[in-house]
Amino acid sequence: MNERQGWTLRKRSLVGASLTHALHDGYTDALYAFLPIWQTQFGLSYAGLAVVRALYYGTMGGLQIPADHALRAVSPRAALILSTILASAGDQYPATHERFDKWILSLKHRSF
Repeated sequence: MNERQGWTLRKRSLVGASLTHALHDGYTDALYAFLPIWQTQFGLSYAGLAVVRALYYGTMGGLQIPADHALRAVSPRAALILSTILASAGDQYPATHERFDKWILSLKHRSF
């Protein structure tokens, strides 16, 4: 397919990867929108919020290498789709599970 007939594979790949990156950054940035809400809702101190944020970034950073090894067997397109679905599910988990509320409330009673 030449360039006059439509987008080249390189252009489509760039647009797809850019949109996926923006979506994933949106999930990461949503954490900062939720922190003040969680602080008010659960009565957390700044130290409790720091624990939540540290666990998020520690988990995200710690799972990058195992995820890379696990996704080597699939195509880059499938890896992007799978990781987007997983990120979306992880973003929805705190809002839909009662255990997360109990865990957050337990942070309130700990001294840091």
